Amino acid sequence: MKFTIQSQKKSLSNTGAVLIFASLKNDKLDFDEFFTKLSKQAQKLIQKANISTSQSKTFRFEANPTLVIVSVEEKWTEHNTTLSIRRFIGSLKKNNLSSGAVSLDNLEKNNISLKKATEIVVKNAILANYDFSTEFKIKPKNGWPNIKEFVLVTNHLENNLATVVKAVEIVALATNSCRT
Repeated sequence: MKFTIQSQKKSLSNTGAVLIFASLKNDKLDFDEFFTKLSKQAQKLIQKANISTSQSKTFRFEANPTLVIVSVEEKWTEHNTTLSIRRFIGSLKKNNLSSGAVSLDNLEKNNISLKKATEIVVKNAILANYDFSTEFKIKPKNGWPNIKEFVLVTNHLENNLATVVKAVEIVALATNSCRT
């Protein structure tokens, strides 16, 4: 899996799926920056959906991103971020999508540092992408579902996130190699 770090200003048109971290504040959903990049029709559909705390909902659309997953928490913690990333990777694989994106900035608003958010996302994306079936079962006609690219989106590109990604990749890949 290749990790790319990009600015919020870039388009999501090449991304198969996005995970939107939303916070529930005063009975109102506070969405991350990805929400504003969706079409007006998609925004209305998501706002009308009754998504409660500690719940995720999946939305499918014709244009990219074709899959939008909205996860809602009152306050984002390391634990519920881990669970959301793992569910997101599972949804990508289930829908045979090869790319996904997540915005790190809404996690930073919830007192998870950008570095820690990057660690959580990268580690859990790699661990969730691992599949024991590839070692012991016959390969399907269309191949195994595999995520090829994962985009980390942030407004804070000046931070040295590439070194964090590389360090976490080494640990997570070593963990996966021990799992067989």
